[in-house]
Amino acid sequence: MKKEKEEAIKTLVELFSKTKVVYTVLKKVSPSGMSRHISSFVIIDNEPRVIDYQISKILELPLKDDGVLISGCGMDMGFHLVYSLGSTIFELEGGD
Repeated sequence: MKKEKEEAIKTLVELFSKTKVVYTVLKKVSPSGMSRHISSFVIIDNEPRVIDYQISKILELPLKDDGVLISGCGMDMGFHLVYSLGSTIFELEGGD
């Protein structure tokens, strides 16, 4: 598991050297509204590159057919996903 996470981080750091923009697409909301399937991608050489697998490994979230399963509501979960990814990869710290 640790090796997969390290490889996923390495892959995304390489992709992020070419672009700094991550796009998210809300694919599905559970009937209760408490979880979502979100797919993410980057554009490299005018081609979308789906990064759902890497995100699921780095953030230890379940990977579904249509994206990463993320629980929560009451905020922009796409932003939360990308912020958590950046915080993990680049070790950003919030606060003071």
